[in-house]
Amino acid sequence: DGQAPIEMTYDFAEVLASQTSRIQNFSLQMAAELDKKLYTLIEEEKNSGGKRKDHFLAAAHKVGEEFVRLKSYVAVNRLALDKIVKKHDKHAPLTFKQVFPKFFDTRKLIDITFFDAQILALSDFYAKLRGENVDKNIAIGTNFERQSIKYWVHPEDMMTVI
Repeated sequence: DGQAPIEMTYDFAEVLASQTSRIQNFSLQMAAELDKKLYTLIEEEKNSGGKRKDHFLAAAHKVGEEFVRLKSYVAVNRLALDKIVKKHDKHAPLTFKQVFPKFFDTRKLIDITFFDAQILALSDFYAKLRGENVDKNIAIGTNFERQSIKYWVHPEDMMTVI
């Protein structure tokens, strides 16, 4: 009937858990390294007295590209995981979530929103290097006043943002 025995689902789950852990550990390690690079760069710029703006813009651009690559890596692996499980479910007598209902609760890949704080810090850093003033204090109340905040977006990701 083209369906795999239930024992194969358990083997599949072990391999999937192992690979998911590898992806998660690598992603967290890279995120920590990029976070350190970004905040080191921000501190170096503070201590430079406003000199070498071109150097800091180039370094910020490089860190931004690395964040984009990591975000893409996480997104592609999340999509791949979903597709692999879907393919498994086509050939197994029970769906993966029926056999392991808590699997994805305990083994989640980092969410791409994990990078929001770093992206905001990078955007603020770019604004500072360009001499722009970013006011983050938005008043809450009946007097609504629209404010714009500029964020750095890599040209390759423009369509994703739009």
